[in-house]
Amino acid sequence: MGIPFGKVEHEYFTGTTCATADTAAAVKKLIPTKYRGAYRNKIANLNGEGCYLESADPERDGINFPVAITAGPAVLPTYLAGCKLTDTLYVYAYADNADGEDGKCFAVSTSGNTPAVGTAVEFEDGGITDPAITRLSDTTFAVAYYDVADSSYLKVVIGTVTGTVPSFGAIKSTGVIGTATKGIGICEPRDGLVFIAFQVTSGTDGSTICIPFTGTTFGTQTSEVEFDQTAPDYIACCSYDTGYVVVVYRDTGDVNKVHAWGASVSAAGVVVFGTEKTLVDAAGTVIQVSSPETLNIVVSYIDASNDAALIATTINEASPVVVATGGSVITPFGAGTHTGVCHSMIDNTQGIIAGDDGTYMKCIRFSKALLVLTADAVVDTAIEGRYANVIAAACNVYGDICIAGRDASDVIQVVVGSYFENRIIDIRSTGTSKTYTFDCMPVFTKEVSN
Repeated sequence: MGIPFGKVEHEYFTGTTCATADTAAAVKKLIPTKYRGAYRNKIANLNGEGCYLESADPERDGINFPVAITAGPAVLPTYLAGCKLTDTLYVYAYADNADGEDGKCFAVSTSGNTPAVGTAVEFEDGGITDPAITRLSDTTFAVAYYDVADSSYLKVVIGTVTGTVPSFGAIKSTGVIGTATKGIGICEPRDGLVFIAFQVTSGTDGSTICIPFTGTTFGTQTSEVEFDQTAPDYIACCSYDTGYVVVVYRDTGDVNKVHAWGASVSAAGVVVFGTEKTLVDAAGTVIQVSSPETLNIVVSYIDASNDAALIATTINEASPVVVATGGSVITPFGAGTHTGVCHSMIDNTQGIIAGDDGTYMKCIRFSKALLVLTADAVVDTAIEGRYANVIAAACNVYGDICIAGRDASDVIQVVVGSYFENRIIDIRSTGTSKTYTFDCMPVFTKEVSN
């Protein structure tokens, strides 16, 4: 019996090259392939541009950004943090240096590879540093930050997105003065409870608090619990199971090595840390951590050689909580001078890492098998325009990637791409950007029944 294929005659793709007149390197463009196909080796030159097709066998992976970069808020962001609320809705928080470092958020709604960037809405008018953001629900998120105009008190606020417009509840001041530019971590280890990790000004210790919330209203916070006494910075955290968190940071008291420390969090917000772990036995900065599956974490950072690096490890739920020895570190972009770096998981077996190499913001997929990370064995995707070290990226389960970053003109730009398992088109161009339309003829075979 035949199975209806739906539309099988052709697979179409229309893309725009990322090349500019002074870019001589090959620029990769990708299309999805649902069927094995046969392709001509070369399409006739269009306006002097060479367009080559690769065979779909052997298959190669890649990421496609077919839609032009979309302008975000016209600001000079000094910090930028983002998270996914749903598979088509993302939200970003930043400090607007063009407006007194005021704290603002904007949302991005996506349809395929097309982003719709909403208007930025202010949540703090006194100047902020180190905003950290976490998802609470499909429409709500929390932002923790230091309020510069109020002696750098650590504060937190809950936002709600309607369409692409954020609104905010009352700001909660923790009464704790933090150390600006050292980083803040925030996550939700239990429903209705936020966990915040930070460095306090007094004694420069690493510390944590938990605060319950209902809707956009916060309750009474718990007492501080320290996790490191040697001035931790580049602090990040995530929940790896209900009632459990891990804090990852640079330990300046241990030659700037990357450390990880797990903890349990009770329903009342009582934090009990386990055993501190040297996760990376070398210096690291710009640290980010995520948990793609229970008892497992992935960490991205800039290593001592300025390379964008990744490592994975496991963590238990025993008492005390213990972080295991990590797998091998990989550097997906190879050697270079990288600044911004962030990663996001598509699912528990794969993710993307984005980083800036001083010329392009680049993006590449990696796979994960427990502790083993493997970057795609292809040239990383270069996205048009240079980004500085302010980058935030998030993925959904379909492989769609939403990236916001500060470009060479110091304003926020947004681009959305998709990961595909077959890279079959390679456009080489040294001229101005042009648009091409290709077709892919599927090849069918008969299924034989025994």
